[in-house]
Amino acid sequence: MSIPITIGLKTFWDRKRPDAKIVNVAVGTAGTSFPSGHAMGATSFYGALAALAWIHLNPRRTRLPLTLSLGSMPISIGISRIYLGAHWLSDVVGGWAMGTLVLIPLVRWYLAGIPAEVANQAALKGEAALMPRV
Repeated sequence: MSIPITIGLKTFWDRKRPDAKIVNVAVGTAGTSFPSGHAMGATSFYGALAALAWIHLNPRRTRLPLTLSLGSMPISIGISRIYLGAHWLSDVVGGWAMGTLVLIPLVRWYLAGIPAEVANQAALKGEAALMPRV
């Protein structure tokens, strides 16, 4: 879902990438710069995985470290894009923001569907199957 949005925004803004005369460009890239597609895709993908881990994992010692690890991935990827000279800081921040704007409605949509899934499972398996075991 974030790829078509990235393409549309890159086409609209048509911002040039950092020039080798200004910054140290370690990797040659093509296309326009704003927003960073890597930052946007990483935010929406790893953010979705972090949300799923937070929602579905019960033990705190597993849930918290996994969620923090997944949540740090977009930050690391964004910083690497600046370090490699592929994007300006504002490109990466814009990618993170747009990735978050993609992520939030998807997570809300997923959370809205959970009660329906629980009700379906209860109807299929019976109420006793969903009761906690003692």
